[in-house]
Amino acid sequence: VVGTVLVGEPLGNSDRIVSLIDNVLQIASVAGIALAIFGGWILAGRALAPVERITQSADGIANSEGMVSLSRRLDVPHTGDELSRLSLTFNAMLDRIEAAFIAQRRFVSDASHELRTPLTSVRGNVDVLLRQHKSGRAADPADVVDALDDVQRESARMGRLIDDLLTLARTDTSGIGYILKPGVVSLDVLAKEAFRTASSLPHSQVMTLEANEPVTINGDGDRLVQVMIILLDNAVRYTPPDGRIVLRVTQATDAREGMACARIDVEDTGPGIATEHLPHLFERFYRAENSRTRSAGGTGLGLSIALAIVRGHGGWIDVETAAGVGTTFTVWLPLVVPEGEATQLALSPTDGTVATLAANASPTATDPVGDAPAAVSR
Repeated sequence: VVGTVLVGEPLGNSDRIVSLIDNVLQIASVAGIALAIFGGWILAGRALAPVERITQSADGIANSEGMVSLSRRLDVPHTGDELSRLSLTFNAMLDRIEAAFIAQRRFVSDASHELRTPLTSVRGNVDVLLRQHKSGRAADPADVVDALDDVQRESARMGRLIDDLLTLARTDTSGIGYILKPGVVSLDVLAKEAFRTASSLPHSQVMTLEANEPVTINGDGDRLVQVMIILLDNAVRYTPPDGRIVLRVTQATDAREGMACARIDVEDTGPGIATEHLPHLFERFYRAENSRTRSAGGTGLGLSIALAIVRGHGGWIDVETAAGVGTTFTVWLPLVVPEGEATQLALSPTDGTVATLAANASPTATDPVGDAPAAVSR
């Protein structure tokens, strides 16, 4: 070794460069974190904005009263994602709630209107008799008899209305299937019983029964007789005095459902039903009249009860009508399944209110013979 050369360099420059890089990295890290937090907050806010709108709408509906809140709807984003589907689902739920609220309010209003009429008549007659008694005047026996007849008639009508309301309330609560008492019954025998009952009602029309073949089904005999009486009573009320009413029981295959059924037809030669009334025919308290007069009588609940009973038996009702020709109500009921295939037909409760089921009825194709639009309550 000849010798050693020692070379030295100041470390100040290197330290300054390292310190500068460290400061830049620290500042960049803080700025990046702040930018990430700000960007995440903006993105999260935009993503959760529809959820916030849904929450505010639900809170507004929950804390509001009346139809104003139920008429509100969410703005559905055109993204096709989960929030869009959630908004559509929420709007559909609001539609059903609003429809149920309207139906309930109309039902309460109609029920109050129907009950107020007989109560007013009863109270008026009682007030007249009471004033005569307090004044010491001798009441005319004929006037007393007339007043008592009015009281008896209106109280009986009010009792029928309450019974009908009770039947529909039970239907809405647990379904008509739970109050039916099924068993093997002969429709031809039940038709004769219903025909005898309907024949005893005041009428001047020509009533005919066509039940010449045995028709056996699994169902509640008392309720099925009630259906026939309702349809016959409805025909009597809206058929002119010189008209004709036919009750027919047969076996047939429904072309639409493709199944063997028992068929009950109630035909009349009345004025028919206008097309605009057909979708609402089975709604409670609905009358196919321009006014709310009660010259034809009835409570306005008969067809609703008939539809509920038929649906409880797994059947359906078709209506064919033509202006000036008449109306035909056709009840389709499944026949008893042959032994070995099944022992009993299931009676399922109705799904929803009768007003909703009837509202789903829509006019179908016209009848090829009478050119009569048909309202199908399937």
